[in-house]
Amino acid sequence: MSVGTYALTSLDNARDYLGTSPRKSGIWLYCCATDATAATAQVSDTTLTLIVTGGASAATKTFTFGTLSISALVTAINAYANPAGVYPWVSGAICNDSADSTDLVMTGPQSCLGSANELTLQIEDNYLVCNLVDRATDSIERYCNRKLMNRAYHRQMYMGSGNEKLVLEQYPVTRVFRISHSELNVFSIKQVTATTFATFTVTPTLVRLDTDGTVTDITIGSYSLISDVVAAINAVTGWQCNILNADWAGHKAWYYGIDGTTKVSELFPVAAAYCKSPILAWGRIPSLYDMTEFWLDKRGVDEERDPGILYAPGGFVQGQYYWIDYQAGYTTTPAALEEACLLLVKYKYDSLSHDNSIKDEALGDYRYSLRDIKGALPDDVMRELNGFRRFAF
Repeated sequence: MSVGTYALTSLDNARDYLGTSPRKSGIWLYCCATDATAATAQVSDTTLTLIVTGGASAATKTFTFGTLSISALVTAINAYANPAGVYPWVSGAICNDSADSTDLVMTGPQSCLGSANELTLQIEDNYLVCNLVDRATDSIERYCNRKLMNRAYHRQMYMGSGNEKLVLEQYPVTRVFRISHSELNVFSIKQVTATTFATFTVTPTLVRLDTDGTVTDITIGSYSLISDVVAAINAVTGWQCNILNADWAGHKAWYYGIDGTTKVSELFPVAAAYCKSPILAWGRIPSLYDMTEFWLDKRGVDEERDPGILYAPGGFVQGQYYWIDYQAGYTTTPAALEEACLLLVKYKYDSLSHDNSIKDEALGDYRYSLRDIKGALPDDVMRELNGFRRFAF
């Protein structure tokens, strides 16, 4: 189990900050062989060793954790038959099935012969801590109204303001890869055999054709040119698709994104456009010429003060749409952000054992007051985050 790709802290740092290693019951098991005289289980940092002594059930079996989940480990234990064909072990999961078997707590040999001696093995609850980190990261990003760690954004749409400045939604900006502007209807499309309805949809990865509820998906990345996509559409019964200008037939259907491996569709998204004949829908692509004259505002001395502003000498035309591929976010988590994430993880962890909605209480003439929980985050976390909030776009 590991934290998400864009988490604001690591599993180890979160565990250290909690000051404890949360544990819970992981799996139960016992030896069910009736002719056994003894049975033990032992956990090391990489293996679970089960030993049966006596009778035809006698055997030693070692399970190596590797990438096994708890669910897979339990399945393997129950499926194990010794050389004599006996199934001597019974096991089940108590914790989340997706937890890693490597999270099992190490033990010495422990007796577990018969159901009366069922053994419960503990697990370090890294699954819980990872989920707390990911949830804290999500809460912080929603509060800050922006994504925080470095990642790629493809085909983000912006509208020109009529001046030379364009403020990007995500920052700090580490790279601007492409700016496309305006759009062209590159082909028309309709369904001529539908009896009730027909829709044409374009997602970031595919063209979806729906004829009276019968859906056909065409993966854009499987075709080199727009003309190839059009041919694939025409190969589906009842669909008619026509390129509007022969010069556009050789236009690429996709391009490699910022990482050099992700295929990004040239076709703009279309949300289920009705196109039962004689109604037409349209496939659209950006202008055939991308913007080349632009630069980033780099007034900030470091990425924490990068404002994420693009400049173009000719300006960004008011009312015109621009589609921008760029990379943005912190390459190293700022200390204040990580501190806020750790504070929130601890807050969420502590709330599992007591009611955080109670602000204070007294014993004599018992009384209590409730914390104001209208805010999503505790005050100390919000104080850490206020310098990272995007208040306007």
